[in-house]
Amino acid sequence: MRFVFVVLFLFVSWVRGGVEPPLPTWDAEVRSEMIEEGWMAGGILLDFDSLPEEEKEPETVLEGVEARVEDLGVEEESNEVQEKYLLEYFADKSKSYLVDPQGLLPDRDRKDLEAFLDYHSVDSSIALYVYLFGADQVIPSDVREEEVVERLYSVGKPAVVIYYYVGAPQRTTVYLSPVITDVVSASEQNRALESAVIKAFAHTDGIDQLEAFLVQMSIRIYWMERMTLGMASETMESIPGKVHTKIL
Repeated sequence: MRFVFVVLFLFVSWVRGGVEPPLPTWDAEVRSEMIEEGWMAGGILLDFDSLPEEEKEPETVLEGVEARVEDLGVEEESNEVQEKYLLEYFADKSKSYLVDPQGLLPDRDRKDLEAFLDYHSVDSSIALYVYLFGADQVIPSDVREEEVVERLYSVGKPAVVIYYYVGAPQRTTVYLSPVITDVVSASEQNRALESAVIKAFAHTDGIDQLEAFLVQMSIRIYWMERMTLGMASETMESIPGKVHTKIL
């Protein structure tokens, strides 16, 4: 504590007099006392005399060591979907209309959405499959999303396949079975996606966003169905809720 008071006194004197204070000097007894109390660590900064050789700690030098992440045993954080889930996502056609191998939804919400998608499939000639990912997740580059859809959904009941990122509706991508893309233009597909995303952003909660998105998309699919079956000549331009906003 005496060292602290000495430094404080010198500082106050310097402020008042505008004169640079002299550096403290130590007699042997005080110096030994400071060493025992651990106050001499700052002695070099204050330009005190070097410690005697017997008081110096041995130096250790690390030679040829590179500070790399792998050397420290720390893996770089990655937002890619983990490999253990990829087979469940993309190996085969899903038996459920809601594909969520990572368990991103609570059980109750999952059951509600599965019931909604089941009802849609019964009521429509176009099935709706929803693949769920985390808001900031990335599908590995070696997984060709459109090829997966072509491989799994080109045969059988026509389908709209949605890759939805929970909490980030603007990242959603939509793929259609070839029989639908032959009739529904790319611009109309884009308008369908835009309107669903706009509906999602009317909410702040991630689950509410997903529900609003799917309700709107199911309405759009109804018009896709009419166009595909040749039951009407309307385009989706006539659907209520039409938007012209570009999604970034």
